[in-house]
Amino acid sequence: MPNSDPPKNLYKYFPPNRISTLDNAMLRYTPLGDFNDPFEGRPAIVDLMHPEETLDVFLNELPEELSKIYEKLPEENKINVNRDEFIAPKIKLAKSKKIELLQSLNESLPSTRENFYKDLDNTVGILCLTEIPDNILMWSHYSDSHSGFAIEFNTHHQYFQETDPNTYLLKRLQRVIYKDTRPNARFGELEPKEFFLTKSLHWNYEREWRILREMKDADSIDQKEPFSINLFKFPKEAVSSIILGARASRKTEESIREILRSHPEYKFATLKRAIPSESQFMLHIIAI
Repeated sequence: MPNSDPPKNLYKYFPPNRISTLDNAMLRYTPLGDFNDPFEGRPAIVDLMHPEETLDVFLNELPEELSKIYEKLPEENKINVNRDEFIAPKIKLAKSKKIELLQSLNESLPSTRENFYKDLDNTVGILCLTEIPDNILMWSHYSDSHSGFAIEFNTHHQYFQETDPNTYLLKRLQRVIYKDTRPNARFGELEPKEFFLTKSLHWNYEREWRILREMKDADSIDQKEPFSINLFKFPKEAVSSIILGARASRKTEESIREILRSHPEYKFATLKRAIPSESQFMLHIIAI
């Protein structure tokens, strides 16, 4: 149900050293290449397009590219040959060597694909949220072995109701789609959701929702290698609760309490804790 309405509350897990997220009210939107899943945003692109279409595009663009090359020639070279005389034989040669050209274009696919992925990582950032606050694995993976905290967001807040008039892809909450087969097609046949919203079934326990934003719109950008840290402000009023992990320290609890006291905008946020069950493999979320 990729297009269904999101649940009223969604959650994000953090390690204890990310308490500044609450104090500054800023969330990182992460490029796909910096995710913990190497298949994120990397569908199997078997080709850019049909070989004959690829060749047609190349041959159609070749005159313009050759014209640019001609313009850069020294003036003394242009005296001996005009633009048409320079371009025509090269186009004729290219058309006579279609097989060699196709082979060359196919060999360029890996580098073209990698350059596209880099552009994607520099352009779009993603906020990942989950439907479930009591998942033992996610507390372990994303909250430093249950020692951190989770933020509960109210998705009815206006922040989560945004849309972009130019594209359905940006700013709105969208459910992740889990599949047992990796998207596999020519580049032009892949849909945006197969880059941004499709994951292996191995991850379906996360029950994930995402928001995509353009990296350039971030409120704070820290240029690091290989990926920048792009932070976007969120309204404190959109926070319903802060949930402490089962192993969260007293220091972490007190630091979060102080932040909630010092920011009246967190007036709707209650403090909770995940408590391990005494008889089952499960966590109970209780107010404290």
